[in-house]
Amino acid sequence: MTANEDLLDASVRHQVGIQRLSNGVIRKIINLLARVDEDIVARLLKYDPTTGSRTFSQRRLEKLLEAVREVNKEAYAALRKELGSELRALAAYEAEFQEQMISRVIPANWDIVKPSASHLYAA
Repeated sequence: MTANEDLLDASVRHQVGIQRLSNGVIRKIINLLARVDEDIVARLLKYDPTTGSRTFSQRRLEKLLEAVREVNKEAYAALRKELGSELRALAAYEAEFQEQMISRVIPANWDIVKPSASHLYAA
């Protein structure tokens, strides 16, 4: 097998692994959003329009909107934190993987300078 074929083979296998990682991250996001949805429903139930003698007023609608916005704000903060952590770990892993793959496959001594994980994350 040639070096190009080795690189292609390793890259394809690696891409399958990256897809699995992606699916795992998507499952985490879906679970987070499901919890957020439950929280939104719980907060909305606090503002039951059938209680009391008043009708569903503008003030109640504003409170509902505030509650939903707060839940969304919390969800986005949690999502940013989780994704940031996942992407930083992936950047570090990818730098190491690519360096090792190229060093292993190319039949020559190369002095490979890999970018730092923080540079890859920033990019």
